[in-house]
Amino acid sequence: MPEDRKAASGRLPEVLLKAVGSAFWRWLLLTVLVGSLSSCSRLKERDPAFFRPTGSPSPAAAPGGGPEAYQVEVWLDQPHPVPGEQIVLHGSLLKHGVRLGAIVMEGYWPDPVHPPGVPDCRVQVIYGSGVCNLDTSGFESGQVVTLRVKFIYQGETFWGKIDLIPE
Repeated sequence: MPEDRKAASGRLPEVLLKAVGSAFWRWLLLTVLVGSLSSCSRLKERDPAFFRPTGSPSPAAAPGGGPEAYQVEVWLDQPHPVPGEQIVLHGSLLKHGVRLGAIVMEGYWPDPVHPPGVPDCRVQVIYGSGVCNLDTSGFESGQVVTLRVKFIYQGETFWGKIDLIPE
């Protein structure tokens, strides 16, 4: 076989592999993206409550653009726990309906360990929701306990609250 023909035949598979390889990777990436998006929409159809908090928005979030610009949502995984039960307090700060992340949420509730004004919980908001765990053993059955959350965003403070009634 002549030398130039050997060189050409040696390059042909490389060129084909590059052409097929790049098309294959584009196809694979597109398939993964479409599959991911469709699985997210199917999850939402199966369990719409998973994506919606059960608490009501707080009208107290008015700074910086009026009440329509910012909104605080606060909700509990268990609004009527048995005293001594561990519960989860969730909070979100929304701007024009979009949940904000990479901000700090502080949680406040009656707690003999922390003096008033000192947060009982301080967490980084991830995926648009801050999460605080709290023990209800210090709360009396039937008594309303107000839980508050605070967000500081771009130099402004936003508050939200929810009431808890241990059974």
